Amino acid sequence: MVREFGGGIPPQDKSPGDTPPPQPQTDDATTEAVAEKERTPEEREEIERLREALIEEMILEHAEKVNEGNNGVIYQIGSEEMPVEFVERARELGIELGEGGALKILKVYYPGKGAREFEMQQRAYEIAAAKKDDPEYAQVPKPIHFQDIEADEETLAAIRRVSRDFRSTKRIEVLIMDFVPGKDLATAFYAEVVRHHPKTRHLAEQVDTMSVDDLHLEASLALGFERPGGKARDEGARQYEETKVLSGNHEKLISFLENRTDVQIDPTIVRQFKNTIDLFHRQGFTIRDGHRRNFMISGGLVGGPDKGPQGHPQGFIIDFEKAVEIEPGLNEEDIQDRYFKVADTEGYNYLDPRAPLHDLERLAVPPAERKRRRSEGADREQVGEVASKRAALEKSLDKRPDPRLEKYESWLKTILSKEAISPDEAEIGFTRHPLSQDKDTKTDFLLVSIERLIDQDPSLEERALEMLRALEKSTIVVWPKISRYLNTKKGPR
Repeated sequence: MVREFGGGIPPQDKSPGDTPPPQPQTDDATTEAVAEKERTPEEREEIERLREALIEEMILEHAEKVNEGNNGVIYQIGSEEMPVEFVERARELGIELGEGGALKILKVYYPGKGAREFEMQQRAYEIAAAKKDDPEYAQVPKPIHFQDIEADEETLAAIRRVSRDFRSTKRIEVLIMDFVPGKDLATAFYAEVVRHHPKTRHLAEQVDTMSVDDLHLEASLALGFERPGGKARDEGARQYEETKVLSGNHEKLISFLENRTDVQIDPTIVRQFKNTIDLFHRQGFTIRDGHRRNFMISGGLVGGPDKGPQGHPQGFIIDFEKAVEIEPGLNEEDIQDRYFKVADTEGYNYLDPRAPLHDLERLAVPPAERKRRRSEGADREQVGEVASKRAALEKSLDKRPDPRLEKYESWLKTILSKEAISPDEAEIGFTRHPLSQDKDTKTDFLLVSIERLIDQDPSLEERALEMLRALEKSTIVVWPKISRYLNTKKGPR
């Protein structure tokens, strides 16, 4: 069964301004649909055979693999590289290639699965078309043609050579759509890690020519990704563990990019995806798949001169395998409960199409603001750690007083009572702390002792901070802990 994109009126939206004026149905697809009805069964069968042969020829001679997801292999087809005769033959068979397109082959054949995905993409395209010229909305690639093909062995072998996990043995389902230049979010994130990570700097100049698989491998090694495994015995436990491990790996990736001052998402992209997902929901439709590979950016991930063909980065939503129609008019909380809720998992919810927005929002924050937030968070964490160690120490002292600590804090109080503290005295004050020889733990216990002394005699605070400022410049302490602690104090630096 063949379905082609038609020029129907986009669905009516409940929100003002979402619905464009009705368009006359005089496009090529409508003309082709009329002609299809007038053909005899024999003519339709012959056209089907010719279409199948043409698409197999396209796969073998004119398509180049550019990406691969969990359920499909993506090829690029360019009409400029195709013979004029081939493009014209496709047009006569109702396949309008225009300037080229993308070809998606599903990895596993389930009758009707590809046809349904094509229909869902048509629905999404019609909804998004209402905002086609609005830079605040993401777009959907125009679906061109769907074909269920009984492929010969040569075609199947060619697909297997370039695809992992391709398991169809006879029939294949093929979706043809507009080609979207750019990178999906997962690939874009991997590319930026490889471009900037110290372990992969030697590959920085090659990033734009590396395959998706190579980018993933290099980023995974650089960031130390863990692999799902462990001792889970049943499928539910294994799935839970895999979700947890993958979520942890992704947090490593986003945290690395978030800490870079030269990586930033254009905030326009965040708004585009959010607005389009909201538009889908108002129209009673959702993609129900928040995998980062289903969201593409044309025009670059990082701010710069490459702003895309429209003069700004353009987001695209590209996969509709799991898309469903939903009850219109629901609020977001109800939509979440009915369509995206997942039990017994932690971290990333792949059903929620808004899940990738959390990553984008973090990376859209200006680098200076990100740095400020990290600093404040680390300061609070350091103060909390000192308080925790103090509570544990004082609880243990209640049971068994430590004369070493009492003697040390008495000596330190004498030092802090002086009019000035030299850097040497500050370092001696650190090294003499008796409770640990480990530099990291000793730093924490010094801060605990200083807090205890200030609580006993607030007049010691000025000299205590003076001592810590001297130690902040010393190599014998864990100075970032000292710095973070000082950041929470109001005294002059």
